[in-house]
Amino acid sequence: MMGVLVVLFLFFTTNLTISRGMKLTPDSFIGKKITYAGVDLSIKPTVVLYGSSRCSHCQESAPFYKQLSNEPVQIIVVTSDPKDVMKAYVEKSGYRVDAILKNRPKEVGLLPTLLIVDTDGKIVHAAIGKLNENRQHEVLDRIHQLCPTCQV
Repeated sequence: MMGVLVVLFLFFTTNLTISRGMKLTPDSFIGKKITYAGVDLSIKPTVVLYGSSRCSHCQESAPFYKQLSNEPVQIIVVTSDPKDVMKAYVEKSGYRVDAILKNRPKEVGLLPTLLIVDTDGKIVHAAIGKLNENRQHEVLDRIHQLCPTCQV
């Protein structure tokens, strides 16, 4: 049934829409606008991490997320885990998170999924799955392009 859209309600309002049956790739997200109730995306670029404390690739990605903590971005985690469980996991993993939002991350496809959102709320970079070193550099380069003079 073409034309049927699934609107992702991330426990809050968003206008990111994905067509039913669409194969999600990083390019599926680029250019889409997204909003989160209670989160001001206009402050500075935002990294949105969709993940779970039980996801092995998310766990393996924790050292890179810790590296992102030193970047001039706000970091939001969207998870199906209870907030207290994810908060404890993040603290144990040693990376900074500015907000933890409860949701069903499976709607984005695979975990982990990382989105970089500019200060206009537009997704400018997306990465799905565990990132190898080259893809980690792509993420860092995109952050530095968005905010070359920002302070952490």
